[in-house]
Amino acid sequence: MDRNENATCRHVAGVRVDLISKNSLIEELASIIRNSCGEPALSVIHTLNPEICMSAWRHTEYQKTLNAGAFNVVDGVGLQLALRRSGHQRVQRNCGSDLIYDLAALCHEASRTLMLLGGTPSRLHKACIHLQQRFPGLRVVGNAPPFSLSSLPLNQNEIEQLIVAEQPAVLAVCLGAPKQEIWIQRNKVFLASQGVRIAAGLGGTIDFLSGDIPRAPVFMRKIGLEWLYRLCKEPKRWKRQVSTLPNFLMLAIFNRNFISHE
Repeated sequence: MDRNENATCRHVAGVRVDLISKNSLIEELASIIRNSCGEPALSVIHTLNPEICMSAWRHTEYQKTLNAGAFNVVDGVGLQLALRRSGHQRVQRNCGSDLIYDLAALCHEASRTLMLLGGTPSRLHKACIHLQQRFPGLRVVGNAPPFSLSSLPLNQNEIEQLIVAEQPAVLAVCLGAPKQEIWIQRNKVFLASQGVRIAAGLGGTIDFLSGDIPRAPVFMRKIGLEWLYRLCKEPKRWKRQVSTLPNFLMLAIFNRNFISHE
């Protein structure tokens, strides 16, 4: 079974969105890590936002990749608001930049390794140190693939060798969407064969962990304005979001098939 059957779900832009609380999600992930011989062999987490949903709306294969995930959780506040507008008032966000700490804690408790994939070598190194300081005794390893426009990292063999050697329980793939989701999908059989229990696409999480890109103040996160803080800190995001978010908003309001129970 690839997908999570226990959570209530809706479909946005053809993508299954699991309306699961953070506590329930962590409980399920803890069980997956503890049960090293259980099924499914590998559980995949996708952290969804409006940009990812709009990409899936346009690209059927990417939509299929996302729908094969075990946990498709709400990350972006725009997605949360769209679901609330459609009648689901209790939608909780499970942000990738917060989820990494939960995954690290679960690995620490189970004495298993956490692997990070992505970022620059400098930021990856800082991210690993940060997690080890936060969870003394946690083994964290990582690989920072060279930049590539290809959907596959240039150092695929090196990544596979590290996974074989370290046997991580959790792999946080921080290559950005859609590359990270495509990479996980293409490598699911290999990851499962090496004992990886959870693979999660976590976007720019390594950048945040490193401290090189600060997260929004807590009060801005609580009121759903972290996206605005990021736009101010990373102006290059404006062009990408301006081309995506208005379309998402219009479809969510006026297209009855855009958000569905099916």
